[in-house]
Amino acid sequence: MNQYDKSNPWWGLNSPLMSLTGLALIVSASSRLSFSITVSLLLVGIYAVTLLVIQVCKSIIPEKFKTVIVIMAVTFISSLLYLLITLISPVSALELYFMVFLIPVTFLSSNIVKRVERLSQAEGILQGIKEALTLGLIIIAVSLIREPLGYGTLSIPIMDRTVNLLPDAIRDRVAFQVFAASPGVFIIVAYLIGLMRLISRQGMGKEDQNE
Repeated sequence: MNQYDKSNPWWGLNSPLMSLTGLALIVSASSRLSFSITVSLLLVGIYAVTLLVIQVCKSIIPEKFKTVIVIMAVTFISSLLYLLITLISPVSALELYFMVFLIPVTFLSSNIVKRVERLSQAEGILQGIKEALTLGLIIIAVSLIREPLGYGTLSIPIMDRTVNLLPDAIRDRVAFQVFAASPGVFIIVAYLIGLMRLISRQGMGKEDQNE
């Protein structure tokens, strides 16, 4: 019996809740490409720094207070990085406030700290970066579809402002409100998941033929 077979049905590795990890962040950050790029960079930074702090201090962290300390650490690190954004671009910081503080929730719900605790310090941090980068790339992929279809724009962050890469004339011709709203995200994510599963099955089929 593996770890998925004996997984708790409500909060274990095989539970429906685990499959929703990061969904709120995908919905909120994928509305604009500029948001998704910034949030993805913050995601990688927060995961890496938090895991580094926890790994370095794990020998002195009491086990019964570990969860509380992890919550405090990831929230504090997220706050510091948000403060940095505020200093660079106060307007962007206001737009990103909700998204940035969804990152600690995503970090905690992924249970990454527990999953890497048996790995070495470097391996644990690398695993966290890989997971954060994967989620970040998913958010960017969704935003590349959602923003042009939903708003008729494609924005990138440049220091204290954003720049639209598409001509203004496209905005009125292309925009479909359904993609700008949350239901549009679910449609896009559903198709992306279906595409990933199709590619995965084709890859497994080729491996079986080779064997």
